[in-house]
Amino acid sequence: MQRKIIIWIISIYKILASLLRVLAGSILLYFSCSIEKASLFLFRKELLEDPADFLFRFLTGHIMQASTSLTCILASALIVLSLADIFFIIALLYRRRWGAIGFFIVSILWVPIEILFVSRFLVIPKTLALIIDFIIIYFLYKLITHPKGYFVK
Repeated sequence: MQRKIIIWIISIYKILASLLRVLAGSILLYFSCSIEKASLFLFRKELLEDPADFLFRFLTGHIMQASTSLTCILASALIVLSLADIFFIIALLYRRRWGAIGFFIVSILWVPIEILFVSRFLVIPKTLALIIDFIIIYFLYKLITHPKGYFVK
């Protein structure tokens, strides 16, 4: 029973994070893979009130625009990996072993991206999210190697 509650908590957390990633990737693709255009659109009201808005300058000061094609590839990968994450989470909730294995693999694929983000920006919430991701990966490893009747056939 306790294992099911933990799986539900992990699932809700990861689905919300994945939906935010899909939203971010969609915004980038919508604005022709230009981080600057997307930032200007999102902060338009704040910039009208204060052209030297601190939050806008802080965010855009830490973001270096890569080539447009690379940004489009990364935005597409963000969407695809996030949708795969959601798909495998749903399979895990239906107690399918392949769902747990897929979720485990996709979670491992996210780790280098999270480490890159933490090393680049060093923000406390992202560091906590990385620690939570490691805990989730460990839990999934334990679930896959010692299922104890959780999965259905």
